[in-house]
Formats: sequence, C-alpha cells, structure tokens
Amino acid sequence: MLKRTSVFLGILLTATFFDLARAEQPDDVGSAKRLTVMKQNLYLGADLTPAVAAIMSGDPNQIPPAISQVWANVQATDFPTRARALAREIERSRPDLIGLQEAAYWRSEFPFDGFDLDA
Repeated sequence: MLKRTSVFLGILLTATFFDLARAEQPDDVGSAKRLTVMKQNLYLGADLTPAVAAIMSGDPNQIPPAISQVWANVQATDFPTRARALAREIERSRPDLIGLQEAAYWRSEFPFDGFDLDA
C-alpha cells in the first residue's frame, strides 16, 4: 500500500509542478509544445465522520448503521454518472497529464482481513 501511495503522490506532485511551471511561462514561448494538465477532485462520495465516530465510540452496535449511512451517501453521489462526465471532459480537452484528488477505493469484506489492497 505504501508503494502505491508513494507513486500516486509522486504523480500528483509532478502534475502540480508542471502546472505551476506552465502558469509562469509567457504565452509567446515560441514553438515549444506546452504541457497541458488537468486536475480533478473526484470526491470520495461521503463524509466519513459518522463511521469514524461510531468506531471511536467503542460500541460495536453503532458501527453497522453508521457504515450504512456513509455507503448510502456514496451511492447517492452517483460516481458512474460523474465518471462519464469526467471522461467526456478528458476526451474534449485531451490533457497531457491528469492529477486526481480524493480518488477512493471502496470495498467490503467479512470477516475483515486488514488493509491489504492487493487481495
């Protein structure tokens, strides 16, 4: 997981660097190709506060309804529809580099085996 996080952060930092460098260049830089960067906040889909509060409460009976509330909010944000709109925007603008914020990987499992993303 640390390796994936490091790669992801590296990509985001690279995108930010190129975006800042491009912003500082004058418009008449000659015939050099300009690097275009798109930044997009995907929004993870819900406020996680209810789930965190339930977990921290120490009462295991509070966890399932809190998680259900968070998951209902994730579904209500309708990521598939938002993703199609983002794909159209990417196709229309054809950026050289895309930086994503709040990209989330949602999964469920029982029994819980930890945070092994390669499973």
